[in-house]
Amino acid sequence: MNNILLPCIYLLINLIFGLSLLMFSHRILSRALRKKLGILPQSLVFNILAAAVMLSLALLISQGSGPMISMIQHFTQHQNTGWVLHSAGYLLAFYSLSCLFAYLTIAGSIQVFHRITGDLDENNELSQGNVGVALLLGILILSITLLIKSPLVALFEALIPYPDLSYGAF
Repeated sequence: MNNILLPCIYLLINLIFGLSLLMFSHRILSRALRKKLGILPQSLVFNILAAAVMLSLALLISQGSGPMISMIQHFTQHQNTGWVLHSAGYLLAFYSLSCLFAYLTIAGSIQVFHRITGDLDENNELSQGNVGVALLLGILILSITLLIKSPLVALFEALIPYPDLSYGAF
């Protein structure tokens, strides 16, 4: 396969999937914060939290998608037919795991935030527009994201092992 074609396909897939995920997540976050806390999307608190969540998602998806390009390269080098379907299956598995862990990271960060702030009624503070609480939660989400993003690749590769691409003994 052409050396430039594969990275272009990878770039296109990441852009389409990543932008779709960010738009979907923004919509979900907007509805959840409006319904639960009465925070409108035009507020500073919402935008701080949305920025942290979207950056966290982007970091985790980009880290989790790293092994995908090498997987596609393996398939294109070792298989004459069927590599597109095999690649699509692995892409779907890696992206699904990336999304799952991204959302678990955000949910876990919120739980950690509730524990470390003790008696503070975070929901009330956020609904009243407390920017400091929004910044603290946003930074916590990003901090946990940075702590776990590198080990995720090893976990993904353990959960979705690379296929045996050998075709007989030499």
